Amino acid sequence: MLLQAVRTSLLNTILTPGNLTRNFYKFLSTSSKSNRFKVTVCGATGGIGQPLSLMLKQSNLVEELALYDVVSTHGVAMDISHVDTKCKIEAYSGPQEIGDALTDAKIVMITAGVPRKPGMSRDDLFDINAGIIKVLSESCLKYCPMALIGIVTNPVNSLVPVAYEVFRQGGLLNENRIFGVTALDSVRANTFVAELTRLKPEDVIVPVIGGHSSKTMVPLFSQTRPCVELSEIQIHKLTLAVQEAGTEVTKAKAGKGSATLATAFAAARFSVALAKALTGESNIIECAYVRSNVCKSPLCILCYFKMNDVIDNPADCEVRSVIRFLNARHLKPAEIYRQLKEVYGDTVMNERNVRKWCEMFNNGRTNVHDETRPGRPSLITEDLKTKVNDRILQDRRTSLDELHIAFLDISRSLLGEIVSQHLGYHKICARPHTAASTRELLDQFGWEIFDHPPYSPDFAPSDFHLFTKLKDFLGGTRFGSDEELKKTVNTWLNELAAEYNTGILKLVNRYDKCLNVGGDYVEK
Repeated sequence: MLLQAVRTSLLNTILTPGNLTRNFYKFLSTSSKSNRFKVTVCGATGGIGQPLSLMLKQSNLVEELALYDVVSTHGVAMDISHVDTKCKIEAYSGPQEIGDALTDAKIVMITAGVPRKPGMSRDDLFDINAGIIKVLSESCLKYCPMALIGIVTNPVNSLVPVAYEVFRQGGLLNENRIFGVTALDSVRANTFVAELTRLKPEDVIVPVIGGHSSKTMVPLFSQTRPCVELSEIQIHKLTLAVQEAGTEVTKAKAGKGSATLATAFAAARFSVALAKALTGESNIIECAYVRSNVCKSPLCILCYFKMNDVIDNPADCEVRSVIRFLNARHLKPAEIYRQLKEVYGDTVMNERNVRKWCEMFNNGRTNVHDETRPGRPSLITEDLKTKVNDRILQDRRTSLDELHIAFLDISRSLLGEIVSQHLGYHKICARPHTAASTRELLDQFGWEIFDHPPYSPDFAPSDFHLFTKLKDFLGGTRFGSDEELKKTVNTWLNELAAEYNTGILKLVNRYDKCLNVGGDYVEK
């Protein structure tokens, strides 16, 4: 029955995050059915277990929340039980009570273990936490073998196989029911992309693959929904930010803790995703570290709870990304189309176009976005450019408005494009001291105004051009203090000192050109 309710398939489907409501409180709401379940949190008194339990107490999908830990569980349970929701709270402490904590549980979230401390590698964590996961997995095998098990404890990539092996040796390979909870990485990626693009975080979905290790996780920004255009520099910065986010939090807490609150948030959302899938709700999708038989690695990266519905209105770039991925796995176009149709429905791209995109990818294309179309023939001809250039050379102080009068059949914007982009002229700033109020003030002072060409920041020793580069350099990076930010900026500027000095030396020729032409337009 459970396998009919929750059918986990990785890339039987495709690599896509789908339509998942990202607002957490909406996510906690009751589904269309009345099913409510017992959820057990193992490690409930820890830094992650407590906030996780508090958030699960708010879900109408949780009928009973069993809190288990080796000690001090009853105090935490009493505290959380005062929250005015209908979820029942039960406390269990010690190995002698773990059977009662796990019996009848449909979902088990394991947060038990030692948290990561400064200087501690994931190998160090594994040496300690592997034994804990082994014992808890053995208990799950004994008391709730058909439960969905989420492993939050780090290092996730190494501990998930431990749980698999316990169930395998116990004669029950539970590969569709054991999940390495990596939702935190997607939560972070969603937040960082939203901050950079000024989108609402709850509207952004960034799948993160490769488990929960900085050396293996890869945020798939090309599959972000909605589609966003990011530069290579921004992608690099964002990738590092996601990969190192946990380490940065540990450093920021100065040895007094690790990333617990955001981890609890992500784990709570994943727990509710499991519960919603158990009720039969469709298209409940979250990234996780799960076993797969379609990848070379025995463990892969996305769990997909698919019921009866399809994903509606996928972005074109998403479908093409899927085609590119499956084509790279040497699936035939007919099979790719079959899988697309299964997930996206009958309105998805037709088989002919699927074959077309497979052929383009095989021929070396990598871009999944639409290329710029030629549109109407350009109105900018060589003859027109010559005429505009001749008009400017007659009087370099000619304004764009005066050019428009001379070429009434050409729009002002098109003339501006000809002047700046095709002819390579640069318009210097407006003539100095032309404002009436400025002239009146200068007359009061009795100052003589020299007749000199106007100036432009582009022809002066200026660092304005560095601002855009600095913005790209800092994009997606987080700093713990103003001093850390200043230090980073100073280091970056020092690295550009030679480049900036070279630019200053080039100004002599630019000054000469500007002053000698005696007009508003100069060649670049």
